[in-house]
Amino acid sequence: MQRLRLNKMARWLALWLVVGLWGWLAAAAAQNNQPSWADPINLSQSGFVAHPQLFQDHQGGIHILWQDNFRRAIFYVTGNGTTWSEPEIITPPFGVPLAQSTAANPAAPIIPHYVTDNNGIVHTFWRNDEDNLRYGRVPLADFGDGSLWSPTVTLANDVTAFAVTSTPTGQLALLYIRTPDNPAIPTGVYYQGSTDGGITWENEIVLYESLYFRLLSPDDNFLAIAPGTQPRQLVATWDDVAQEAIYTSQSTNGGSSWSDPEIVDSREETDLPGSVRPLRLQLIARQGIIHRLWVAGHQNPDTPDQGPACALYHSWSTDHGQSWTPRTHVLDELNGCIQTAHLFADSENRVWLLATTADTAMLQLWTANGWGEPQMQQPAVQLIDRQSLRPLTVSCQQPAITPNGNLVLLGCASSLGQDAWLLSRPLGDLEVWQRQELDETIWQVPVMAYQDSAAITELTLVGNQINQPHLFWVQPQRRTADNDPGTVFYSDAVIYHTIRLNDSWIAAAPVIQAPEGEIEEIAVTISREDRLLVVWSNPQSGQLFFSQVNSQQAIDSSQWSTPFALPVPIAAATAPDIGVMDDGTIVVAYVVPINEGRGVYLVTSQDQGFTWSEPVQVFDGAAANWAMLDQPHIAFTNGTHIHLIWRHLSLPPTSEPLALYYARSTDSGQSWSAANPVVSGDAVVWSELVGWSTTQIHIVWRELQSGRTTLWHTFSVDDGLTLERPSRITTFEDLAGPTSLTIDLTGQLHLFQITHPLRQPPSLLPFVWEEGFWLPEQELDLTLVTIPDEARLASGLSSDGELILAASGKTGGLREEQIWVSGRTVSQPDVTPTPLPTLTATPEPTATATPTATPTAEPTVDFPRESEDANSPKIGPMTINSTTDGIVIGVFLAASFVGVVFLWGLRANRRGK
Repeated sequence: MQRLRLNKMARWLALWLVVGLWGWLAAAAAQNNQPSWADPINLSQSGFVAHPQLFQDHQGGIHILWQDNFRRAIFYVTGNGTTWSEPEIITPPFGVPLAQSTAANPAAPIIPHYVTDNNGIVHTFWRNDEDNLRYGRVPLADFGDGSLWSPTVTLANDVTAFAVTSTPTGQLALLYIRTPDNPAIPTGVYYQGSTDGGITWENEIVLYESLYFRLLSPDDNFLAIAPGTQPRQLVATWDDVAQEAIYTSQSTNGGSSWSDPEIVDSREETDLPGSVRPLRLQLIARQGIIHRLWVAGHQNPDTPDQGPACALYHSWSTDHGQSWTPRTHVLDELNGCIQTAHLFADSENRVWLLATTADTAMLQLWTANGWGEPQMQQPAVQLIDRQSLRPLTVSCQQPAITPNGNLVLLGCASSLGQDAWLLSRPLGDLEVWQRQELDETIWQVPVMAYQDSAAITELTLVGNQINQPHLFWVQPQRRTADNDPGTVFYSDAVIYHTIRLNDSWIAAAPVIQAPEGEIEEIAVTISREDRLLVVWSNPQSGQLFFSQVNSQQAIDSSQWSTPFALPVPIAAATAPDIGVMDDGTIVVAYVVPINEGRGVYLVTSQDQGFTWSEPVQVFDGAAANWAMLDQPHIAFTNGTHIHLIWRHLSLPPTSEPLALYYARSTDSGQSWSAANPVVSGDAVVWSELVGWSTTQIHIVWRELQSGRTTLWHTFSVDDGLTLERPSRITTFEDLAGPTSLTIDLTGQLHLFQITHPLRQPPSLLPFVWEEGFWLPEQELDLTLVTIPDEARLASGLSSDGELILAASGKTGGLREEQIWVSGRTVSQPDVTPTPLPTLTATPEPTATATPTATPTAEPTVDFPRESEDANSPKIGPMTINSTTDGIVIGVFLAASFVGVVFLWGLRANRRGK
């Protein structure tokens, strides 16, 4: 009787757990608005399945095959993700060895690869039992009838592994490893292609040689090939097990020639002996981006005692593979080593990632903001057999997405033998796959990075490739008298620097002292070689100077290069801005603001700053009869297209802003378009220009009219040929402080404005540009910081995607000048390209030049502007919906129901004593 009671109690406890889990899952599903997985389908129902495979045709149809070793047959099923055909036995040409295989004399397994083209042809490649790479093709409608296939041919001998793809233009691209027992034929990686649908094949090309391939089995080799983002571009990759490295090569002419192999990733000195070597890199190119995904076991220096690492890494390129973002972790939420990872695309060319460990599976979508919110997909690793009610572990996952938005997953699962299982689910609303932003608008509490009594100017911020943000500013150097150490005085201004290491800002120090007295108007950027590049003006000599250093040695003043005077047409240059083009060319723009020769100029260096070109005049201010000009800002698109803005000013001493102008160059700055007014007749006191991708530029400026501050924005989507009508971001009914603009990896703009209204504490107002609108974000409280009019503000990104803000000011009436820093995460990929966007706070103009004759006003064409009453964001509290409500309610209801049932069962059990 006691055992009976315990069994009853166990059943009630099990019921409690099941119902509770059901309630939690139902609540979670309701919270995410996620459709559930359909009941899994056992396709084979035989227990003798080997090598199930899935491929998708040019119209999105799903085709599934598997081999039944008991019946020595190949089965075939097709469907659209919702309905499926009955399994049928087919007789493709590669099925003959399988049919001849016996237990006493087994034949080598035939594992074909299928590729379809836009003409409805299925191209099939396989290795036969003699290691010959064979090929055949057939119309999709005749796929199951081996007699209707084209004559099969041998493309290569002694092949141990291969990969194949079809390009959008219909080209077939084949990558394979040959290990011939012939000294005259290299052992290595080969390429072969066909441009006529497989009728003829080009001569093979060897891409990489290594005798070590002879020692490897087919399972040890891995290689992949994919079309790139250009019409005839191909990207190939392979593992070199002997070197424990991943290699890649590219072709821009359809495979006729290839670049020298380059290492993508390899074992590093800090890796533990037992860690996973870099392996199995996958490639996919969609929507102008090439993605690379691979597994590696690089040790995390922050957690060296946690044993061998095993992570999934990702990098991507937006310039056709010329440069790549640094590798970063993907799906850190997964526990354990990655067992499978799949990059695949849907009918809208969106890229998805499905990755699994031994007991976890997650799915992610690549969006304009980077990888979206990862979603748990537990049926992808463990399904429930609805007949036996037993959990089954899923392996050999192969995903695809149908045109109607269903995710289809083919897998292997073992109960009594191994069967081919089919799982499917609707993807549902794509918004649930976006990166959630619940905590991403929360700013860190500002920390003081620096304090001193001398005035701080020219604040700027830039990040390097290893997540070390750098701050620069100009300040008189603090010195002590030789005969009296207690006497402190300040000499000529120098460039100070500090860096954030391990979440703390180190002690600041002067790193650059001007060769000729004063320093003003510094601009900083970082090159692809991770070198910090600094340029500044000297108001006394009218010269511009340049210096550089490896970013990891920037704290040592002795490592900075000797300041170099840049070429200027007249010793009256000022207001430099600096940037680096995709080809590594350093570009410096500046102005000669007044007198003869006034105008906008450009100088470039193609050897990392060692030599410089002669100045190119972008705009002739004297010929245009301008009195004065200043504040040039530079941006780049399309690799080598340069964009510039600058201001037109009236004569000193007032130097009132008259207009903001724009010009562009499509030949690396050798020639320039005519200067066009962005806005004229308004007091533009600050402006900034940024470029994004190949065609987008954005211009933001701040106007001051009758004591009111207004922020404005315009942009171009055709590489600067036309500018959209300017729109008002917001208006402040009082004076506003400094402004800063940053663009993240997705092209999303982040704008920051410090306000300091009378009798109120200052605050920082962030705005973000999303889908054509400027939206206010959560304010940063600056109660502790008093922001005077001469304060500075700088913004930028760290290499891990953190948005960083730095502001200079004074605290609570003290005379000490301080720099405060805060940050928060932003919705963007977990990577930061090189160079990072760099933005320098621009000082208000303080002209001291000799007056010239009053210019004759020139006719200008002003862009139409929206009215002050047009839509603009209202600044106020923001409501963020809680994502935990659904789970809490679901769990509460489930627990309540379970509690009632459990008590009733307990009472019944007691009555039965």
